[in-house]
Amino acid sequence: MGSFDLILCRNVLMYFKPDMRRFVVAQLVRQLAAGGHFFVGHSESLHDYDVELCTVAPTIYRLERDAR
Repeated sequence: MGSFDLILCRNVLMYFKPDMRRFVVAQLVRQLAAGGHFFVGHSESLHDYDVELCTVAPTIYRLERDAR
């Protein structure tokens, strides 16, 4: 499918159990292009996740790895 510059996952993660939430986020981040942005809902956060994202704003993250 290729990689994406932007993934919008707003108000979706809260419906999953924590382990499935981590799995979904990891799979989505794998599809994100270097420098791409990942948006989550205002009630969601990725602060405790082990992913290569840096916080741009409270619900906006950017992938900080080199291009594949």
